[in-house]
Amino acid sequence: MDILLIHGLGRTPLSMRFLGRYLEQQGHRTQYFGYAAFAESYDQIVARLCDRLATMTTSNPQDYKNTLGADGAGMNASSRSEQTPFVYGIVAHSLGGLLARSALASDAPVVNVEQNQNPNQNHDYRQYQQDETTHPPTIPLVPPALLIMLGTPNQAPRVARLAWNLWPFQWFAGQCGANLANLHFFKTLPQPHFPYQIIAGTGGWNDLGSPFGSEPNDGLVALMETLISDRDSVLQFPVFHTFMMNNRAVQEAIAQSFASVITDPLSDKES
Repeated sequence: MDILLIHGLGRTPLSMRFLGRYLEQQGHRTQYFGYAAFAESYDQIVARLCDRLATMTTSNPQDYKNTLGADGAGMNASSRSEQTPFVYGIVAHSLGGLLARSALASDAPVVNVEQNQNPNQNHDYRQYQQDETTHPPTIPLVPPALLIMLGTPNQAPRVARLAWNLWPFQWFAGQCGANLANLHFFKTLPQPHFPYQIIAGTGGWNDLGSPFGSEPNDGLVALMETLISDRDSVLQFPVFHTFMMNNRAVQEAIAQSFASVITDPLSDKES
């Protein structure tokens, strides 16, 4: 299976390399998506990720055109999958999970195939909504067989809300940090319409002065902050947030999750 690895805030693709090598040893093919929160807005990163996913899930630009209807309107995801089946997965650490959720949302930006063949080019997808004279042919993104989120705060993390009061964090994290500290952002983030698995760390401290009190946490994100819904089944490991992807038990759980998807590719169960 092709697996895209997305790092967290303030990191680089190098932080996911150890995990990537492990997945390659299990027979997977890995790719990496990088970004810099201080240099790009959240929306710009999501737009680039949309382009990357679209490029990743088709063999060449002509395949995009083959998925368009006769009138140029995009087919739905299931119709497209029947013509150009592609099974892939995503492993995203921390903020990377939110970026993936935004890119894959049902109302997420889609790609103008005719005008965009450069996966590294930035696009302001909102211009298509604002420009009444421009209606480029679009297609929906193929959802992953499984999205695995490592320590992703699916609810506004208290640490980010505290850090947002400090100007160095505001400069460093940009719009990404603002979103992390914004309760409204999380309330408006669409629910995933594809299978996902949450992995959370519980190796954080609960001593005097901890912002988490007695709650299990990974040092930056509380266990409860990783939940998308009350029905989520979370895999918990006694690891810290920053380097959880390098823990062998976590890596084995990731590989096992993807193995289950390959064994039962028709499963649409969401964690």
